[in-house]
Amino acid sequence: MAIADVEREVKESVEEQLSWDERVLSDRIQVEVNEGVVKISGQVPNYLSRLAAEEDALSVIGVNRVENQLKVLHPDTDSIPGDAEIKKAIDNMLELDSRLDDEELVVEVTSGEVLLRGMVNTFWKKALAEEYTDRTKGVVNVVNQIKIIPSTEFDDEKIHEAIIKALQRNAITHDRSITVRVAKGEVTLAGRVMSPLERKTAIQLASLTSGVTQVHDNLD
Repeated sequence: MAIADVEREVKESVEEQLSWDERVLSDRIQVEVNEGVVKISGQVPNYLSRLAAEEDALSVIGVNRVENQLKVLHPDTDSIPGDAEIKKAIDNMLELDSRLDDEELVVEVTSGEVLLRGMVNTFWKKALAEEYTDRTKGVVNVVNQIKIIPSTEFDDEKIHEAIIKALQRNAITHDRSITVRVAKGEVTLAGRVMSPLERKTAIQLASLTSGVTQVHDNLD
């Protein structure tokens, strides 16, 4: 099958997936496909719809990566909280989670765009803070600048070993040739995966490993 035919099929599948998913709530999304990379652009009514659209595109067979250029445009009929209310809602969620209540986190909101700053001691806590922000009404974009400062020193070799074992134990990644490099807590994943799910799983496993301060995705 010609490349153009494959890309047309992928494009149609992504469009069908977006139309099928009630979370997306938008028919104003444009889809472009180029060598397995899907670009989605247009407008969605809220930030969760933006994330759902990206998740849908990644789930389609033949898609390797997604460039999410969707803009959040709240409908005029919606009652959208102001920046102060958005900040208060996020602060409350972060404070209520006992895993985060002793961390130094700062939330700033400007015209619905949220900036997260501060420090946590593990990489997954940075991701968790962003998850809480994603689900907050009124948010149009999130910039996560939280820094990871481990509470104890970790040896790169031990981090490497822990990630390799986690990949080997996992039912999705155990038979994949994924290489792991660690330098001062920063992890780089490389090698070939067969689906976005395998990529996501490998990144998640690395992110949950103690001592990791950043994960770089060089997977094919």
